[in-house]
Amino acid sequence: MKIPSYLLASFALLTLIAGCKTYDYAIPTNVSEMGSQSDNALVILSTGADKPSISAAQNLLFVSVETGNIVVGLPIDNSFLESHFEDHMGFVHAVSLPEGKYQVRLEVLNIYLPTSHPDVLPKFEVKAGEMVYLGELYLTHNIKHYEIRNEQARDIAMIRKMNPDLDTAAVETRLIEKR
Repeated sequence: MKIPSYLLASFALLTLIAGCKTYDYAIPTNVSEMGSQSDNALVILSTGADKPSISAAQNLLFVSVETGNIVVGLPIDNSFLESHFEDHMGFVHAVSLPEGKYQVRLEVLNIYLPTSHPDVLPKFEVKAGEMVYLGELYLTHNIKHYEIRNEQARDIAMIRKMNPDLDTAAVETRLIEKR
């Protein structure tokens, strides 16, 4: 007996959907350790969007201006990750970066979608030993536009909850400037 192709396709799709789940993208718990690295800067920021995305999910990239290499990639709206926030999709991040200048880039994870962005993306600079809050990069309207929000109180509180020994008084606010 031959099984109709539409039944096979339906079964395959249901199997895939049933296998989908969200993964935990935890707030870092070693932030104090990262902040004590005197040859690097500790950078705290958050990323967000109104809702999660499957087909057009994006990462925030920090690219070294000096080398052109991607130094770090951070999720913004990936629906396979569990959001850190109840009111929108997003994440709090803490990363250790070598001293230098960085270009911000947005990367659409779906290789079949265009990744060009009409906004001129900002650059920022960090010095060794600094602890800097850069703000929240929040996707607006569609996948190609964003704004920078100051959510320092919320973001630092979330980092501090997971890192009670972190000296948050030493964190300097230096919001990424949208150009």
